[in-house]
Amino acid sequence: MFKNMRIGTKIALSISALMIVIFVAFTSLIVSKARESSIQQAQNLAGEMAGRYGNEVKGIIEKALDASWAGAAAILSMTEYKENIHRDMVDDFIKSLTEVDSMFFGTQIVLQPNELDGRDAEFVGNEKYGPNGEYGQYGWYDGGTWKLAEMHKNDPNNTRAWYMIPRDTKKAVLTEPYTTTIVPEIMSTVSVPILKNGKFIGVVGIDFVLGSFEKMVKDIHPMETGYAFITSNEGYCVAHPDKDVVTKNIAEAFPEAVRNEILNDIKNGKT
Repeated sequence: MFKNMRIGTKIALSISALMIVIFVAFTSLIVSKARESSIQQAQNLAGEMAGRYGNEVKGIIEKALDASWAGAAAILSMTEYKENIHRDMVDDFIKSLTEVDSMFFGTQIVLQPNELDGRDAEFVGNEKYGPNGEYGQYGWYDGGTWKLAEMHKNDPNNTRAWYMIPRDTKKAVLTEPYTTTIVPEIMSTVSVPILKNGKFIGVVGIDFVLGSFEKMVKDIHPMETGYAFITSNEGYCVAHPDKDVVTKNIAEAFPEAVRNEILNDIKNGKT
């Protein structure tokens, strides 16, 4: 009798142990599935938010791009009537283009020699123009005061990406973010070529501030605890809740094993 009880107890204990193992396995499976579901939900939400805000960023950049192309078309039209061009008219046009949007910080219109009015020789020695009288002005507001600066003195043909890339590719360029001694805010430049019968004759470029991007990311909180940031094509942070991270390369924020993959995905426009 006692022997049978011991066997019964062993069987009961074995069944209990088996049930515990099954329960633990089932619970682990449920927890694992719930975790996978949560991760997928978070990824879907992040993707949706990234797409929505990404389109907002794109829209802001396209404002500067559209204004630059419109400016290039206007300057091209002016060059068809060289005898009627007054350089002060182009100066005023730079001001008008800058005032199109509050995000625009400044505008530059820089022409190749004699491509504006064919009268560069008349302006040699005039400090407002290039060494050989070329037209190339940058206009911006400094504390409410409108200013113009001559650009050929910086030798943009050899030193400025916003000039060289449109010249060499005959395509628009969006520069990497930068800061200047004039303004502490982070800016970027959209620059487009002026093409006359397929020939490059100059550029129109607009500098725009990226402050609105910073305001945008402050309001993005995926799953209530997440955050967003905006990076340039080369991986430099344009906007981030932590201001100390801005202008730094985001590669530093990721494990070394995945840095190159992430940066390559950014450059290639992958999600």
